[in-house]
Amino acid sequence: MTSKEKRISFLEKSMAEKPEDSFFKYALAMELQEENSDRAIELLREVINSQPDYLPSYYSLGKLLSEQSDYENALLILDKGLELSKNLKDNKTQSEISALMQNIEFETD
Repeated sequence: MTSKEKRISFLEKSMAEKPEDSFFKYALAMELQEENSDRAIELLREVINSQPDYLPSYYSLGKLLSEQSDYENALLILDKGLELSKNLKDNKTQSEISALMQNIEFETD
C-alpha cells in the first residue's frame, strides 16, 4: 500500500468515525482531487452544506469545477467563498479566490 493509499484509508476511516468533522471530508477531497475529481467535488459540496463557514472548501471546489469546465458553477461557489472571506476578514483567501475568479473569467471571455 502506497503512502497516499494509507492516507486515503486513514481519512475514510476517520470520516466514518467522526462524520460531523468536516476536516476529514475536506482532507479526503484534497487527496482524491487528481484521480477521482467527481468524488472530491461531492465531498467538498458535503462540507459546504454541513459547515458553510469552512472557507477552504470554496476555493478548492471552485478550482475543481473550473478544471471540469463547469465555469458557471465554479463562479457561483467562488462568489459565495469571496463573500465569506470578506465577512471573516480573511484577506489571503479573499485574494486567492479573487485571482481564481479572474482567471476563470479570462478563460471564458
